[in-house]
Amino acid sequence: MKAVVCTKFGEPKEVLQIQNLPIPEVQKPNQAVVKVLYASLNPVDWKIAKGYIPKAKQTPYTICADYAGRVVAKGNDDKLKDIAVGDLVYGQAWSTGGSFAEYVLVSDVEVDKMPANVSASEAAAIPLVSNTSYQLLQDKLKVKKGEKVLILGGSTATGMAATQIAKRLLEAGEVVVTSSQEELCKSLGADRVINYRNEKWEEVLKNADFDVVFDTAQGQSAYDAVQASNVLKKDGRYASIVGGPEFVMQNPLGPNLKDVSKLVSDGKLKLKLDQESPFKFEDFLKMFEKSMAGKARGKLVMQVSEDEQGGAKGTKDVDDEKDVK
Repeated sequence: MKAVVCTKFGEPKEVLQIQNLPIPEVQKPNQAVVKVLYASLNPVDWKIAKGYIPKAKQTPYTICADYAGRVVAKGNDDKLKDIAVGDLVYGQAWSTGGSFAEYVLVSDVEVDKMPANVSASEAAAIPLVSNTSYQLLQDKLKVKKGEKVLILGGSTATGMAATQIAKRLLEAGEVVVTSSQEELCKSLGADRVINYRNEKWEEVLKNADFDVVFDTAQGQSAYDAVQASNVLKKDGRYASIVGGPEFVMQNPLGPNLKDVSKLVSDGKLKLKLDQESPFKFEDFLKMFEKSMAGKARGKLVMQVSEDEQGGAKGTKDVDDEKDVK
């Protein structure tokens, strides 16, 4: 099978190669082999490839994690009883492979049935950013009904997921985000959007007393600004996925994929794809370049394979005007 392999840590254009690898086989009862139809890129993928996150991977390895595809083989563990060979599924591939490949081997916590109300290309965009937002907002930051939440980077992929989860699942009283895309963010549930190009959020929100601040975009500078301007309550909660003293990462093997699936099925969670998505497999470097340059306007998704069964729709087959609830 063809796969994009990181041969050593360094600049993606220098270390990533398309190689031919053996098709993986089920090795344990709780594993399944999935034919990958679509896969998506997250910033953490190129950070790992560059060596910014020590011990995250050992080279050589197949890059990326998010995928959507069809089950072609599975073990007999009861943990896989809800999926069958031929089912459309999605998830993250971390434990035994990567998603920029024609086939991927996944464990039971890395796979779930694809919600019927999204296309395969949309499904491939969902897992990591949604799992991250779910885990941090509900489990780490413990957002409660009626609380005030500030999301820095409201139009990042994680920010889009976080806005919807904070408002539609956790019922935050007020969700404020920073972004230059006001219409998009408000359509996702944001009550207020501060355009960072026109005003400094730390000045506008000075002494605002937020219960929770979730940083998806800035890192140390955001933490410093929050502290200096009293944006957060004294007993408020803060977390960042990009750096600083409150830096945290998602647990990719956490039990939240089914929770995310329910949100998607209920129409409470949907992600926007970048206008260039889906990319062709051989154009994977264009995805890396666009993400590293900060020019992505939605999730970067590639088409890996054609669906021979014909039931997996791409982005052009779905109604772009259909709003999430």
